[in-house]
Amino acid sequence: MSDGRKLSEVSGNFEILVFSDTHGSASLMKKALADHPDADVIFLGDGLADLGFTDLSGRNLIAAAGNCDDLYNEIRPPEERVPQFVIADLHGVKTYITHGAHEGVKYGFGFAAETACRCGCDLLLFGHTHRMTDEYLTLDRTVHIFNPGSAGRGLHPSYGLLTFRDGKLLTSHFSK
Repeated sequence: MSDGRKLSEVSGNFEILVFSDTHGSASLMKKALADHPDADVIFLGDGLADLGFTDLSGRNLIAAAGNCDDLYNEIRPPEERVPQFVIADLHGVKTYITHGAHEGVKYGFGFAAETACRCGCDLLLFGHTHRMTDEYLTLDRTVHIFNPGSAGRGLHPSYGLLTFRDGKLLTSHFSK
């Protein structure tokens, strides 16, 4: 697992697949990995064990544990446990990466955005709500808020793609 400081560059562009809330279903994740063979991966929790059913070789991975990943973490030695949040530099964009349960995102994004802002981050990536989100919230700074939705079972499984091109961040959602 990458410590998240820097990820790989892809053909002059930089792509990162963003998944969350697979809850035992890795099929959409596998399809997205096949469709984006050079993209790195961020996993936002609730299904960390599902990563073991995918081929991530040659890709950098950043992961945050979700509220349903406690057992996954408990059975691992301390040095292999996945943190609840990560602060990472994604191609020059300081990013707060979390599942979102501990930041209460089901009740609004304000506290999570404030936390990202206090950490000096311009991008907040989170899951937990199972709802695709792509918006901005202005506090002391403007924070780009992005949730890929749930890549697991449900009516509309989805994932996100971050594309860094010519110094700009482009965000996309893909739904099954």
